[in-house]
Amino acid sequence: MLKNSKGIILPEFFLAFSTWLVIAFLFVPAYMQLHMQMKAIEHDLLAHQLLYESLLKWKAEDVFMESHIIKEGNIMFRFRWDEGKEACIEYEGVSEKTTQVCENI
Repeated sequence: MLKNSKGIILPEFFLAFSTWLVIAFLFVPAYMQLHMQMKAIEHDLLAHQLLYESLLKWKAEDVFMESHIIKEGNIMFRFRWDEGKEACIEYEGVSEKTTQVCENI
């Protein structure tokens, strides 16, 4: 900016505005992608934790486990038990597709 100027001139305004637009168009989508990946990892961690807790309960009580639904926050986890061979938990992930976590026992 020029000395003793009472404001900014039009080319300086466009230069500053375009700089902010470039920053916004580069970093906002990257931030949104990173945020979605963090949510997916949190949901996966919660699914593994719920499956682990269900298997611990089964081991401790030594009873037949039935398929059931567990609601944590706003996510529905469907626990499925396959005749003592495999325990699975299904949920809808961040990308609206069904994710399944299974453990052989």
